[in-house]
Amino acid sequence: MTTIENTNVQTKTQDVDSKPRFTGRYAKQQEDLAKVLETQFNLPQDKVTKILWQAGCDAGAILKKTNSEFSVGKVNSDMHGSLKEVASVKKTQLSQPLQIVHACDWIATAMKNGVCYGGTGWKLSPDLSKYVEHLKVD
Repeated sequence: MTTIENTNVQTKTQDVDSKPRFTGRYAKQQEDLAKVLETQFNLPQDKVTKILWQAGCDAGAILKKTNSEFSVGKVNSDMHGSLKEVASVKKTQLSQPLQIVHACDWIATAMKNGVCYGGTGWKLSPDLSKYVEHLKVD
């Protein structure tokens, strides 16, 4: 980011390349998952981005077909409260990107609970490794 100072005005310009990788409903989760994939599996950023875009599309397509429910939490005196949405799908076929997301969630939970991989490192299964290897990135 470049900052241009004037005696009266301070203007900031943003570089074109600093656009967020992920936008939309799952952006925060995708950013967190990207950190796990890049650090624990040493995957290149362009493949990580493509995997997580596809995972978001797959999850959205599956969840679009379900019934979801929402609930409103306690409201304070300013009429502000919380809103929670819940949707659940059981026994659905997981795509390879969603399988990778599941693995990342498991690793993140294990690391939060003090479990690490030791000297061997995390590895994708041969099937998922083949998927990532053959993934075409624009």
